[in-house]
Amino acid sequence: MNASATHAVELWAPLGSIMLIGLTVVLIVGVIQWRRVRIAEIDATLKQQMLDRGMTAEEIAQVLSAGSASVGGRSRCRQRAGYHANV
Repeated sequence: MNASATHAVELWAPLGSIMLIGLTVVLIVGVIQWRRVRIAEIDATLKQQMLDRGMTAEEIAQVLSAGSASVGGRSRCRQRAGYHANV
């Protein structure tokens, strides 16, 4: 390799590392957000199915609170996901 090629590699190597770190951060944030959306979709689908069956809001709240391993009124999964929703 000549001097200019070596110089180019020295310049681009840190930039490639920075780009790889940035891409990793974007992917992690994307996966976390996708997970939150899926949790919200599943929760909304469950509530809609219960409404379609003619359940009242109180019955839905009772089912949701009884069906979760709750910590402070929220399920652990929802707590970790940062998901806050009302019935």
